Order: sequence, then C-alpha cells, then structure tokens
Amino acid sequence: NRRQDCQGYRGKGCISVQFSFPNGIQGINHPNPGINYYGTSRTAYLPLVKEGKKALKLLEKGFRRGELFTVGRSLTTGADNVVVWGSIHMKTGTSGGIAYHGWPDPRYFERLKAECAAKMIFLDEDEDEMMGRSKKSEATSNALI
Repeated sequence: NRRQDCQGYRGKGCISVQFSFPNGIQGINHPNPGINYYGTSRTAYLPLVKEGKKALKLLEKGFRRGELFTVGRSLTTGADNVVVWGSIHMKTGTSGGIAYHGWPDPRYFERLKAECAAKMIFLDEDEDEMMGRSKKSEATSNALI
C-alpha cells in the first residue's frame, strides 16, 4: 500500500498482512483436541522496503510451518481456546513504537530474524550460505556437468 507508511519509513509505503481464522475444532497439535476454538482476524504491518520484503518472506515461511499462531489463552481477554499469536512477533500498528507493537522499531528486523532462526526458519539465501552454497559455486558446478 503506497498510500500508508510505517512510522519511520515516510514515503516508502506499507505492506499489510491480513490473517483470518474461522472458528473450528482443535486438532492433535492443539492443547485440547476435539474442543471448539474461536477464530480471529489479525493484521500485521511491514514497511515497503528491502528489509520489509525479506521479513514478509520469513513470516510466510513461519505461517506455513504453523509458528505464527496457535490455539490457547488470550493474554488480552483471558479467554481460553482462541487463536492467539505464536512465538514470532509481528507489528500490529503502523505507529506507536515498540510499546504499542508498532513502528518505529529500529531492531525489529534483527529480532524477527533471530526468532525465526530459533524455529529453524531462514531466508533461502541464508540457508544457502549456511550450507556453503552460493550462486557462484552453483554456476561453477553446473558448468562442470
């Protein structure tokens, strides 16, 4: 969204990530299998910059692996058996700073990367580097084939 900015990234635009979970029945990976849970909708925000786009890729991987949300007790309302945030933090406001889970937050990208790494979630280029693979070495090995 080019009309909205994250505070601290004036004129850059904003990535709005929307999540919607319907009510359902807890599965074997939830705290109370077979019991109903209540869904929710959540929105997270990232600045539309290089780091924000990388963060979006990490969040996509985290979502596919089931690390962004879980079923549990809401810290806000105290309600049980509801969809709640998981262990990877997201920004729920475009402003307000760290205290309000918003921007600006100068260390957010660094913390996000660490939280994802703790769950073995990495950007593809970081995985390649950790495995000793690089585009140059791939090109060399392809040329040898």
